[in-house]
Amino acid sequence: SHVRRAVVTCFSAGCCERHGNRPVRYCKRCHVNHHSSEVGAAAETHLYQTSPPPINTRECGAEELVCTVSLCTPNENTPTESLARLVSMVFQWFHSTAYMMDDEVGSLVEKLKPQFVTKWLKTVCEVRFDVMVMCLLPKPVEFARVGGYWDKSCSTVTQLKEGLNRILCLIPYNVISQPLWECFMPEWLEAIRTEVPDNQLKEFREVLSKMFDIELCPLPFSMEEMFGFISCRFSGYPASVQEQALLWLHVLSELDIVVPLQLLIGMFSDGVNSLKELANQRKARASDLSGNTGARRVSVVSDPGRRGQHNTLSPFPSPFRSPFRSPLRCSPFKNLGHATGNCALDLDCDDDDMNLGCFILMFDLILKQMELQDDGVMLGLDSSLGKDIVSIINNVFQAPWGGSHTCQKDEKALECSLCQSSILCYQLGCELLERLTPREEIRLVVRHA
Repeated sequence: SHVRRAVVTCFSAGCCERHGNRPVRYCKRCHVNHHSSEVGAAAETHLYQTSPPPINTRECGAEELVCTVSLCTPNENTPTESLARLVSMVFQWFHSTAYMMDDEVGSLVEKLKPQFVTKWLKTVCEVRFDVMVMCLLPKPVEFARVGGYWDKSCSTVTQLKEGLNRILCLIPYNVISQPLWECFMPEWLEAIRTEVPDNQLKEFREVLSKMFDIELCPLPFSMEEMFGFISCRFSGYPASVQEQALLWLHVLSELDIVVPLQLLIGMFSDGVNSLKELANQRKARASDLSGNTGARRVSVVSDPGRRGQHNTLSPFPSPFRSPFRSPLRCSPFKNLGHATGNCALDLDCDDDDMNLGCFILMFDLILKQMELQDDGVMLGLDSSLGKDIVSIINNVFQAPWGGSHTCQKDEKALECSLCQSSILCYQLGCELLERLTPREEIRLVVRHA
């Protein structure tokens, strides 16, 4: 037979005698030849066990599914629950065998991975991409929580850290493709940002630094694609979406993970231009609806509830403190922003009030990355990167900042949130220029000569 897969195991004396008195496994064709040719009492004495139907067919019952999951050939009809359990367990197997000793057993296991297991996982990715993503999320569905840290009682921080380490163990085998990365990595950064206390954030430095290493590039795609799930949120999207991407960058920067300045500047340039373009589009639509413009302005200005709603959109409490230049370790961005998957994009939404907060974060992140990369003094205003930074500063000061003043005209008046945020934005812009143009530059040149 060309199909040599065994489907029957025969325990009858007639078959066992011909093969050293041992049970015999037959393929489908041999099974027919041996057991259909005999008649009468001889045929009735044969005791054989047939293999269960493949898991990816509708013939397999619920009880058989438990026993036949090692027989899973993934396709569109494979039950999601069974396939997700198996994929999750395979991921855990990679994690458990990642640190085996370099002996005969360890060498054999490592050979098995590229020869069989990774090929199977790539097949799953091709035919059931949804299952792969499901098993790589920080909080998968209940039936995908298999093995490892899911089998014991542990904190959320431990679950997130172990989950990232499990993904890290898959990266060397090219299991993590770029489409997969774009689907699950935003969920991980959002989970870390919202659920990890500041005093435990440093526990994620090692694993995230290995994932986002721009020199070793462990992922099987380019550096631009590695940060693509962040950069795509700056092109054509409003401030509410850009804010979320900025908060993810804040998490990475807080852990001293380097984001190339040129890439960062490109993201922020797209972001500022998008906010300006969206504001212009809203103004153009408002001018077209000239009959309703007057009523619309009155309703926004005179309705205290509407004003209060706008003020609560700003993610920066008063007084605002930079996460990198604050004496407080707690970040003002914690538990702010929008949960991934729950943000219904409304490009017509008037969220200009959030623009200034995004601009402050952009300036602050550039300064933080310049400190990490130690490129501030060497750039100068004449360098291409220096010119791009100056261009962003100019663009920010020309873009709509949004917000409204709430300053009170009395003797004990305090600066409102908009005033404080505006001052901080100018201060950060000035600090950027100072880093590009160091003091006593002539003296530095003389010493160098």
